Amino acid sequence: MSLQSSPRTFVTIEVPPWFWGGKSRGYFSAAGLHARDVDGVIRIRTDESYHRTRPSLVTEQTIAGPGQGKPAFADLATAAARTGFESGVLEPATAKELDELGRRAAASGDLVDRFEHLRLIASVVPHDQLPDHIEHAYRLLTSITLEGDPSVLPFAHAGVHLVQRDPMLLHRTKLPAVLLRLRYDEKLRSGQTHHLSELLTEHKPAFASGQDMLRGLYLLDDYIGPLLGSLTPGVWGFAGHRSFGAILFSLGTTVAGTRRGPAEMLHLLPHLGRGTTTWSQSQLAASSCGDAVRWWANGLNEFFGVLSDPVAFADASDTYDPAAHHQALMTAEQLFARVASMLTLHRDVRAQMVLFFTIMDTLERMTGKPIDTLCELTHVQKLFAGLQQSIPSPAAAVLLPLAERGVVALEDLQKGFFLDAAALGTAERAAARYVKLLRNATHGHGAKKAGSVQETNLLLAAHNGEVPPDLAMLVFLHMLVLLAHPHDVRRHLSHGRSG
Repeated sequence: MSLQSSPRTFVTIEVPPWFWGGKSRGYFSAAGLHARDVDGVIRIRTDESYHRTRPSLVTEQTIAGPGQGKPAFADLATAAARTGFESGVLEPATAKELDELGRRAAASGDLVDRFEHLRLIASVVPHDQLPDHIEHAYRLLTSITLEGDPSVLPFAHAGVHLVQRDPMLLHRTKLPAVLLRLRYDEKLRSGQTHHLSELLTEHKPAFASGQDMLRGLYLLDDYIGPLLGSLTPGVWGFAGHRSFGAILFSLGTTVAGTRRGPAEMLHLLPHLGRGTTTWSQSQLAASSCGDAVRWWANGLNEFFGVLSDPVAFADASDTYDPAAHHQALMTAEQLFARVASMLTLHRDVRAQMVLFFTIMDTLERMTGKPIDTLCELTHVQKLFAGLQQSIPSPAAAVLLPLAERGVVALEDLQKGFFLDAAALGTAERAAARYVKLLRNATHGHGAKKAGSVQETNLLLAAHNGEVPPDLAMLVFLHMLVLLAHPHDVRRHLSHGRSG
């Protein structure tokens, strides 16, 4: 495989005459793509590439909280109205649910009920009422007192943040679905469009390839989930999600994310919990939560700057490949969504580990690195040290604890070898290979390939089988690395497709 000597700056694309109602230039403008017609061939690149600026696909604004002068609650209504998708009416069933939840929260005083009520308010109230409702919610949050000591305000450093998604991101990421239908719909390829017009007239999806696997791009919920779970089993914030992004409430501190003992009847079923595993709780500065939200939003912005760029998905002839783009988008969403799910499984170590192995497979695809590299102690220690240098300390108190727990767990896993496994090389190499073995064992223990039988048997014989539950947190470290270094993702995508 040969690599280009200089970075690719554009990709060629062919769109049908009916594309975007026959006005393809309108699409390119809405998607933030710079297009040129060169001898009948359309060449496109992102506006940020053309102007040599940063992307502006995801932005963060602190509405209220530490470091914010005058609150900017009015900006929430402006952001919502700009999308054109926000309803000005609260449906009766939703209004009833909101009212019932409010009464329950007032009666119980339970933080879960209170926060869920505030989350629902942020998600459903009509856009013109958002400023008043969110301001009231913020005042309620910061005025909550500590049970037994009303002089203490545990959430005095709470904040409200708007993590907004620009509509151009949706336009860019819808392009693959349109061109995939064109590629595999024989009628469209032959120039027939009447069946497409009928679907659009009836408001049915015409370009639905992978639609449900990319739903997180609309509300950003899948992409915000891992951030909110970054101190699991503690919780430091929650969010309401709308058509323009997330309204995120940060608490300024952590609260317990689970209750001691069974919290519901299903918890009475046999399961493997975490036993006596303990870890230190982060000490958060007043600005820690807000700084973490800002760092994460900036990371998503740069990450999507790569994932939404058609140039990253060119083949050897500089032609855009919608299938490769579509699959990369779905892979990225799968990664973030499954990490978010994994972080909720504090009570079930076995389920968490299965998701860990699945996510590591996804990381292999996103990074181009095999699992035994991603789980080699020297490698992850180097990555963690790099994150310590690049993430500001207030934000690091929110973002780095999970990653550190993963590194420590890998060190502990390495100590589980009680027999001399010199044939496997260094201890850290043996541990990395052991993780790969466990990943493969999700299909059952024992090697299928003759060349792997001896190593598999030796690994299983030499290790005591104790797998620290926090090993799963290595995926959070690798996710942080993706957000901190999206250019590495671009390099992998681009080099992997060079002819």
